[in-house]
Amino acid sequence: MRVHVIQTGKLATKPPLFRGRTRFSLATAILHRTWFEFPVHAYVLEHDDGHIVVDTGASHLMPTAPGLFRKIIEPNDEIGPQMRAKGLRVEDVRLVVPTHLDVDHAGGIGHFPNAEIVVHRPEFEYASTFMGRMRYGPKTWPHWFSPSLYDLDPEPYGPFPESRSITDVGDVRLVPIPGHSIAQVAEVVKTDGPLLFFAGDHMVRQDWFADDLARGRFSQALHFNNPKAAAETSKRIRDFVRQFPTVLVPAHDSEVAARLQSREAVTV
Repeated sequence: MRVHVIQTGKLATKPPLFRGRTRFSLATAILHRTWFEFPVHAYVLEHDDGHIVVDTGASHLMPTAPGLFRKIIEPNDEIGPQMRAKGLRVEDVRLVVPTHLDVDHAGGIGHFPNAEIVVHRPEFEYASTFMGRMRYGPKTWPHWFSPSLYDLDPEPYGPFPESRSITDVGDVRLVPIPGHSIAQVAEVVKTDGPLLFFAGDHMVRQDWFADDLARGRFSQALHFNNPKAAAETSKRIRDFVRQFPTVLVPAHDSEVAARLQSREAVTV
């Protein structure tokens, strides 16, 4: 299965937000003077059943947080123009699967009015709460956005207690990775080599995550929704990659394209 990395611009934030270990790191980040730029990736899977999009990247209209987040995104950086630049047609996309609904993951859904967009039910329901509206900004979604909601099935996949197949042959499966958001999911893709684990925002970079695991660090400031759940998720991912050769594919890793080319499995 061919995987296309679609970069939808860049964001910049302060290092303590990603590498800090406590909620206080958010306050520390605001005061920090150094900025760290990182890409905003979406992914297109060329599947026999039709293209599958994992996350839709950011919109050039996305809001930012002064002192904490900056955006470097032009209209042509969005997923639709970027797909066309690679010779991919948005009309060929059958399924869109956001890992979660943050604005840099669901910001491009407007480019797929004819695809089925599937969202984890508790993630979508959270978006209607006060805190969910503040975080996800559902008013920015296109007026026609009415995703197909799903629940995970009681089918364990390695150390994950639930999973759900989204293809007829079962080669793309969703598993729960809560922590960064209330109900974030990862997409696990079978290939002829290692599994591909699309990890959303549970980690920023594969090498940082592997280093944190080696040091016994299972949660960071990035996991502000539920640090306890995030720590359990980190342990399950650790156990998963020890059980199955796996390439981790986060949404903001600048080295992910090279890693998908080499298909070298992570070691933790």
